[in-house]
Amino acid sequence: MKNIEVGAAPSNWPRRGVIAFGGADAPCHVSFLAPDVNVEMQNFLGPLLPVARFLKIPVLDFDRYGLLYDAERTAEKCVPAATSFLRQYVINNKQS
Repeated sequence: MKNIEVGAAPSNWPRRGVIAFGGADAPCHVSFLAPDVNVEMQNFLGPLLPVARFLKIPVLDFDRYGLLYDAERTAEKCVPAATSFLRQYVINNKQS
């Protein structure tokens, strides 16, 4: 097993990784949270959104997420990519 200094990445790790979304159906940053958390935030914040819009208070995409409800769809694309990355570059390196 290789000893890796805390905070240091092995030299063979890729320097960058990207999952790019585009278009009208692209997720907003709220889409990356757990679906149950988003539902509860929508239940709590939803009634306040018209007031926030009227007062021109930024709502951090909660209004957009309320139209998309795409956390599960976003997770279906992102979680396999993240776990694959971790499996390949973290778990397998620890076993070497």
